[in-house]
Amino acid sequence: MSHSASTIRGEPCAWPPSLAQLGIATEPLFIAMPAGHRLRHRLEVRLAELADDRWFLAPDNGAGWPAALHQACAADGFTPAAVHEYLGDHQQLQLMVAQGMGVTVVHATVRAIPGVLVKPLVGSPSGAATCSPGGRTP
Repeated sequence: MSHSASTIRGEPCAWPPSLAQLGIATEPLFIAMPAGHRLRHRLEVRLAELADDRWFLAPDNGAGWPAALHQACAADGFTPAAVHEYLGDHQQLQLMVAQGMGVTVVHATVRAIPGVLVKPLVGSPSGAATCSPGGRTP
């Protein structure tokens, strides 16, 4: 499967094979960046344009994230320059973004704090599939 900014998808969730998966939603993904970022004037951002940025990413969630983002970056010809795993308070994460410590992937509904800009990826809506056990497979 080819990945691009418009088709970032996780792998099947890590549930027992006896459980079927039911897709619930595909949500658009955006980039949160510091207000002074070099791409701040752009309406949309290409994933490859963030190749040299430091990233904050959540650790492996068992559903293919952040592996799906790493695959999309590889498809765009780069590996993120620096990745910091972050699992915690979203407010604290935005404070670190506002201080210029890195960029991160967010949902379109995030309420940005002062000093943070949220930009869609070119080709949006990008997506992260949210799934749930949907019952037993036959």
